[in-house]
Amino acid sequence: MLPIFPTDDAGAFARPKRLCNRCESLPSAIETGGDLHCWFPTAHVTHKMRAVFAGLGLVVAQTSADGVMCTIPAPLFDRVMAAFREHLSEIERADTRTLLTSAGCAPVADDLARVETLSRLMARAASNWLISLLQEERLTSFFQPIVLASSLTTIYGHEALARGRSSEGGEIISPRVLFETARESGLLFQLDLAARRSAIATAGAHGLQGKLFVNFAPTAIYDPASCLRSTVAAVDQTSIARSDVVFEIVETERAHDPKHLRNILDFYRGAGFRVALDDVGAGYSSLNLIHELRPDLLKLDMELIRNVDRDPYKARLVANLFDVAKALGIETLAEGVESEGELEWVVEHGADYVQGFLIGRPAPTPRQVGSAEVQVGVPAAV
Repeated sequence: MLPIFPTDDAGAFARPKRLCNRCESLPSAIETGGDLHCWFPTAHVTHKMRAVFAGLGLVVAQTSADGVMCTIPAPLFDRVMAAFREHLSEIERADTRTLLTSAGCAPVADDLARVETLSRLMARAASNWLISLLQEERLTSFFQPIVLASSLTTIYGHEALARGRSSEGGEIISPRVLFETARESGLLFQLDLAARRSAIATAGAHGLQGKLFVNFAPTAIYDPASCLRSTVAAVDQTSIARSDVVFEIVETERAHDPKHLRNILDFYRGAGFRVALDDVGAGYSSLNLIHELRPDLLKLDMELIRNVDRDPYKARLVANLFDVAKALGIETLAEGVESEGELEWVVEHGADYVQGFLIGRPAPTPRQVGSAEVQVGVPAAV
């Protein structure tokens, strides 16, 4: 397959000069105060919120048939956001349009592009901490080991998992909190890119041995040649070979464009990387994508692996997935392994690699190749 970027005569990877503005730039933290313009979906909602504003001591001006404006002092901003959450339903917040401007500044034509739902405004207001975290580069990566099923003490590689650090530096912020906040506030593009960069840079700094598994959300990528340019550059700035990097497609249930996914995979493969489909078995979409994307590796969802040694239904499904993958020349990884019974079952039934708390928990420092936490008896036939 030809690389997505052309090469020069020496075979150097020629990267395009353009960058993805969505991924590479951060919005400013939202001002907690100013003139809040609201266009509510119904007269009933308008009357209700006018009363709520009045109860907070705010003066409300009618700006149009369905629009109102009130000036919110910074000390009251959080109380106003809480009032929206208390008095409006989720659908009412989603159907309300808002615009926040500096106090005393009437909206101009350019402000039309900044009109957003009340839900998004509230999410952005609650995400100032995430913007600060990204601006201050307080994102780091932990590493969870992946071992060979045929040699459980041999580390094949590590999955890099994003973690945030509080402004004080002590508290670790979970990836669930990070990505839920980013998704709700429109920062998924920026967080996904920062997480990829962190995974690569941290792994390089630790001199990681073996394969590096890096997650990416396809919904956070517009055009591979633009959005993934800096990811490729980050790998090339380390001593990690491209062939040792495996990019994992996550959130497949949110991806509705197989052609777009295929373009991303073609980009990665053309650049010399490997690709994996994560959470296989979590839903129809991921199963349906196997034949469309032809990944190098399948990661079986941990819910399928849980108690697979005691659940005949799961056992049959997982065994079939192993058989299909083997017939197609695709490697398999059983993730979420937490018991010796699960481990022995997936090894006996043909998994190529294993990952889970039984093998090792995520840690700030990757392990050296050849070291693992567990010594589990493996069936003699393996």
